Amino acid sequence: MKRRVSKCWASCLGECSSPISGEDVLTSGLFHETQIKVKGFSWCADDFRTIGINSFTKNVLCVKHNSMLSETDNCAITLRDAVRGVVQLIEAREKLQPQEWQFEEFHVSGPLLERWFLKTLITLAVDNSAPIGRASFRAGEPARSLVRIAFGTKTFKPHAGLYWIGKAGKKEFIEGYEVGTFTDQSNRVAGARFGICGLEFMLIIDAGPTVEALPRHCCYRPETIAFDVHDRTSHAIRLDW
Repeated sequence: MKRRVSKCWASCLGECSSPISGEDVLTSGLFHETQIKVKGFSWCADDFRTIGINSFTKNVLCVKHNSMLSETDNCAITLRDAVRGVVQLIEAREKLQPQEWQFEEFHVSGPLLERWFLKTLITLAVDNSAPIGRASFRAGEPARSLVRIAFGTKTFKPHAGLYWIGKAGKKEFIEGYEVGTFTDQSNRVAGARFGICGLEFMLIIDAGPTVEALPRHCCYRPETIAFDVHDRTSHAIRLDW
């Protein structure tokens, strides 16, 4: 998976450091295993391929800018741990008689999570054929505004950013992660859809027609993702914005 790329995608921020480092395509801390199964890239389009977690990288960020995004990686791991906590609580309470549950919350930073989705989208799409964002005019390069958003010095315009696809209640959880970018009518990357252990999210990087075409049950910058046990609200993941 490692590629030789000479440019850091955050170079517009200045102060790049050498050398170009291997940026995780998906944060390696999300996985406990040293090997993972991957599908959907040009080298494994139709079938899963087992690779070492340390090779699931792209050389697209310098050392300095890579390390500056570590807080977003930590937030993604916090979400993963929250989902596992949710599953454990569901399994424990499903063995009990229905009752009014003591409501519990698992907290995750909304802004950091949104930035993690964005930096993951850029890492996937950089150096490919489509410009990234409406304000980008070069293939495989992110708009400068998106780079600044990824590093926390700028924010998305209203209606652009993170969406949760779903509704409160009982949910099905699966191990693993899914990511797929999509383009708009001008063949620019407009966003990505993420599956995180069965929870579905969408990141929209430019407001407009893409937002209007969103599927039903989309919630913009959700504050609470609630879960039921025996048809009674039990607990939630709280995104703190």
